[in-house]
Amino acid sequence: MEQEVEALKQNAELRAFNTVVELIRQREIVPGQRLFEPDLSERLSMSRTPLRTALSRLVAEGILVKERGRKGYLLPALSSEDMRQIFYSRAAVEGAAAAWLAHGCTPEHVTVLRAINAKEAELFGRERQTPEEKAQYAQLNEELHRLIVSFSGNVYLLRFFNSSYWRSTMYTLLYTRFYRERTRSTGENVPSWKEHSLIIDALEAHEAERSRRLMEEHVLNTFRYRSLLEETERQ
Repeated sequence: MEQEVEALKQNAELRAFNTVVELIRQREIVPGQRLFEPDLSERLSMSRTPLRTALSRLVAEGILVKERGRKGYLLPALSSEDMRQIFYSRAAVEGAAAAWLAHGCTPEHVTVLRAINAKEAELFGRERQTPEEKAQYAQLNEELHRLIVSFSGNVYLLRFFNSSYWRSTMYTLLYTRFYRERTRSTGENVPSWKEHSLIIDALEAHEAERSRRLMEEHVLNTFRYRSLLEETERQ
């Protein structure tokens, strides 16, 4: 009986966490917005106890901020400097994870990563993507990045990844065309799934430094393209 109660509690907490995350994904909660537990509880028709646990987890993972002396939770506002810091942090963390994984990458790891990459390529190749397909592409992108860090077996890198990836997502979600095409510093248009494929090639070949370099370049290409979009928007 106690185990059943604990399972129900954990399910409620996970549902609350996933629901708030989805609101952020769908931009129903936006950067700079302050969230209050009673309002969210009523809005989502959820008990406040699992919701409180979910919000605390979001703070622990660096997605929300709980400011001392102020009520509620804050989804931090965006800025050019914050974007630069978060993407360079991601590049360091994910580059290290890719190098770490390359030393022990197994055929099973490669099979899983290539299956995700194939789905990305198939979605990208469609002439017109529905909003649902764009969301699916973004989810596949996240899954591939997360698995590379997870497969590395380094729990500290995974912890850093969780907070940094979510923060960077706030920037990429601003543009619906983001995952369709990204521009390298050279001006060449390169879809992200092709860069993923090159990273997987390096992992499969157990080339640690090449894996690191490709992953760092891939993450920083995201930053460069996002910066380009921001500059274009200001003009």
